Amino acid sequence: GFETCIELLAFFDKAINEGTVVLHPWQIEEGEKLSRAKPTSHHPHKFALCAANGSGKDAFVIAPFALWFILCKRRSRVIITSSSGVQLTNQTEAYISGLAEKVNNWSIANLGQTILKVNKRHIVCHLSGSEIILFATDEEGKAEGYHPLEPNAEMAIIVNEAKSVAPEIFRALKRCTGYNYWLNFSTPGEPLGDFYNSYN
Repeated sequence: GFETCIELLAFFDKAINEGTVVLHPWQIEEGEKLSRAKPTSHHPHKFALCAANGSGKDAFVIAPFALWFILCKRRSRVIITSSSGVQLTNQTEAYISGLAEKVNNWSIANLGQTILKVNKRHIVCHLSGSEIILFATDEEGKAEGYHPLEPNAEMAIIVNEAKSVAPEIFRALKRCTGYNYWLNFSTPGEPLGDFYNSYN
């Protein structure tokens, strides 16, 4: 298994592997920090990252972390939400699906089969039984009721563009039990609200 999501990214992404795309030190640092944390549902790893638009949050932190989580942890679950369906589709989901495709191309070449089943808003790993679920808060679908797939299995909640996610969604997500990671990502916004408070 890959020790960190940065290792996974460097292995499957040719551009990074060959050095045509160079990761910023902060991207490597955050990815490694997240991967090396050993949180439990009683002491979850709570993390907030504030970074500019186009800084690579989706491509180089969220996508590799989410795929590393389901490829390297048995029966794990990643719940990803964002305030905008368009943004979720065009950015977060696009980067996750793109990296998943690279993983599948490698696994077809080396194992003779795909290991990830990629559907819209849902990615399943056949080997680990783990899944990624994505939903946007401006589309139908509820934020509550997500729990780990089985006792002691890991679960990560990722809130993207967290500054625009309504307080009631945060409240609903807080009713999800059993998560051991809670990650908030956002561009800077007004100095108020759940994201601002989590960052400070």
